[in-house]
Amino acid sequence: LFVNLFLNLKLITENVNFEFNSEGLNIQGMDSSQICIYDLFIEKNWFSDYHHEINEVIGVNMLILSKILNVRSDHQKITIYNENDKLSIDYTSNYEEEINKQFEISLLEIDQDKMSIPETEYDVNILFNSKIFKSIINELKEFGDVLNIYFKDSLYFKCSSLESSMNVELKESNVEELTMTEDSESIDISFSIKYIYIFSQFYKITSNTEIGISENIPLKLQYKIGDNSYCNFYLAPKIND
Repeated sequence: LFVNLFLNLKLITENVNFEFNSEGLNIQGMDSSQICIYDLFIEKNWFSDYHHEINEVIGVNMLILSKILNVRSDHQKITIYNENDKLSIDYTSNYEEEINKQFEISLLEIDQDKMSIPETEYDVNILFNSKIFKSIINELKEFGDVLNIYFKDSLYFKCSSLESSMNVELKESNVEELTMTEDSESIDISFSIKYIYIFSQFYKITSNTEIGISENIPLKLQYKIGDNSYCNFYLAPKIND
């Protein structure tokens, strides 16, 4: 799960701050276009061991971290610690045939303030099976660059181009949960499907994907990865010319 989280985060931002505190690990980032934000929190109980002495913020290059995570074997334990201004990562295993490996990453100074993201009540809330959601987005992406979400007797996801289009009708029977307010009938909003496609690549970290949608505000997509741990994405809508 840890490997899957961080291999995909590199698709959004290259350099990020890891904030270690008494509660756990928090990471926030924004893409270069400043239309997508992610907010990741992993509580300390999620880890096998978590030792904290002081609050610390560590800047890490995600491309280098992903190279390290790519060489981990399934049976290897990951140990991460800060030592001598380096982020050290050790892979060890109880299997004798496994080869222990050690890595170091130079730390970065990243000037980034922590963002305060307000809680929002959404007009449409959808709970998808993560694999099904990924499959739908994969298909829609083949038919256009913009995902239009609208209500017309039912809720629809649509992608189109000059040559073709694909329309997906969402009913309660198609998803784990679907709740809509009266205001949802006015929803007609569009997003870059490139980012939603990236979000869907996190499907391996948990079985369900939660999506919140309201007119004229950022879409929220959430993966819950424990009792209090989560990976949230926020995507600003496209502005019609």
